[in-house]
Amino acid sequence: MHTRAKGSYNLIQYLDHINHLQPRQQHERVVATPPPVMAEAQVIPRTIRARDASNTHTQRQGIVPRAVQNNNFEIKSGLISMVQGNKFHGLPMEDPLDHLDEFDRLCGLTKINGVSEDSFKLCLSPFSLGDKAH
Repeated sequence: MHTRAKGSYNLIQYLDHINHLQPRQQHERVVATPPPVMAEAQVIPRTIRARDASNTHTQRQGIVPRAVQNNNFEIKSGLISMVQGNKFHGLPMEDPLDHLDEFDRLCGLTKINGVSEDSFKLCLSPFSLGDKAH
């Protein structure tokens, strides 16, 4: 019993078809146009004072937690372990909303007097991120 086709007729036919497509695709390629160059009249002169000013938009601090009124609170190691067990790594298959829902649920397990819920979440959030998301 033979399961393979005899001869290479079909293979040659497909190779010829592929070879005809290649030159056609080369002609269809679009040449990238260079970005437009600003004319000299469009250049806005800047003063020395403007050039000397610091760029504050590049020196952002990010999210900074508010000062906590209760300085002697402790996050239990069991809660940290639960948060670390649900780390968000930033992978394409992970859903960030599911991670945030679970993180919110875990943060809701503990209430500390003198510490706002947002400050508590900001203290715990580094433990919930890993790899690319960190």
